[in-house]
Amino acid sequence: MTGLAMALAGALLITPDTLLIRLSGLEEWGLTFWRGVLIGGSLCVLWVLFEGRRALGLGVRQESVHLRVDAVPLD
Repeated sequence: MTGLAMALAGALLITPDTLLIRLSGLEEWGLTFWRGVLIGGSLCVLWVLFEGRRALGLGVRQESVHLRVDAVPLD
């Protein structure tokens, strides 16, 4: 039931987007730029709200990851 509510909320959030696009009168590239900036900024804000200090790397000890790559001859 939670997934259905999330899908419904997402659909309702982007529904007025079409009207706002027509009313804005922006060119294609300007519109694309501002939509990308606003969507990216919104996602960053939501990420920080949900993840808190871990999203910013504050007060969280991060383990280093070591990758081992072995050379394999192609012959």
